[in-house]
Amino acid sequence: MVFNLKKYRLTFFFIISLLIIISSCKNDNKKKKVVITRDMLMEHNRKLLGLESDVIKKYLEDYKIEMQQTPTGLWYRIVSDSISSNAEKNQIAYLDYKVSLLDGTECYSSDKDGIWTIVVGKGEIESAVQEALLLVGEGDSIQFIAPPHLAHGLAGDGNRIPSQSILRYDVKVLRIEKLK
Repeated sequence: MVFNLKKYRLTFFFIISLLIIISSCKNDNKKKKVVITRDMLMEHNRKLLGLESDVIKKYLEDYKIEMQQTPTGLWYRIVSDSISSNAEKNQIAYLDYKVSLLDGTECYSSDKDGIWTIVVGKGEIESAVQEALLLVGEGDSIQFIAPPHLAHGLAGDGNRIPSQSILRYDVKVLRIEKLK
């Protein structure tokens, strides 16, 4: 039996090529290993928060809106203030709302999606909404702007809110009830 080199040439070439690729990949991993430290991540996050804050400040300046900022980075203004006491944890809040991107694109609203029913302090929704609800009571209206870390973060909501979105909320507290 005679070994036919022509018949197996393509297979031989493929095996040699594969071995070269595998060995080069192993060498590249050793050369390009990058170590990311906690300090590097913290510095990146500080820069990102600074950029987001600059975008929000510019938005407020362009639209001549005055808002206060909380220590967490939430920007808010109470539009109408009733005499009722502020919402408290473990109460149910019924909200008329509109959530939009800073460019005005509407993401969600009670007109299209129905009244928002939230258990205050339960943590089932964006932390910006939880924080804002503790600033108002029944009958109050509040506008607030949430940087991504207080809204839907890097991922967005996988539906109508894109990744890394700064969101504007316009909320009216229709009713507050005790949790049963």
